[in-house]
Amino acid sequence: MKRIVVSLTAAVALCAFFIPTLFASQPAVPGEMILKAPEGVEAKQPPVTFSHEAHKDLDCKACHHEWDGKGEIGGCMDQGCHDIIDAKTPQEKKDPRFYYNAFHDRKSTISCVGCHSELRKAEKPTGPIGCKECHQ
Repeated sequence: MKRIVVSLTAAVALCAFFIPTLFASQPAVPGEMILKAPEGVEAKQPPVTFSHEAHKDLDCKACHHEWDGKGEIGGCMDQGCHDIIDAKTPQEKKDPRFYYNAFHDRKSTISCVGCHSELRKAEKPTGPIGCKECHQ
């Protein structure tokens, strides 16, 4: 009997230690977000409403390609990601780090338009790819 009590106590202690760690490593998923032009950039289109719920079947890393799968998810404008916010030269405009390309690069499956275009080519259900479909 004493052995069972000790075993159960040890099991409860282990669960109390490990279960919060598992849940703490998962970031909170926002519902709807409003995506706006970065500060310092003149918006040429209205902001976009983005639904995480509509994308729940995707692996988070499909968009958050720099995320290690454990810690906090960084923002697109974090240093080294899409941190060129005001491209002036043709080279900068083609650079994957150009903020605009994070959402609009038709050749990249990690951008909204690129992913939606690929799905459309494969005749799968997808979201919008036209300017006014997103920027309402």
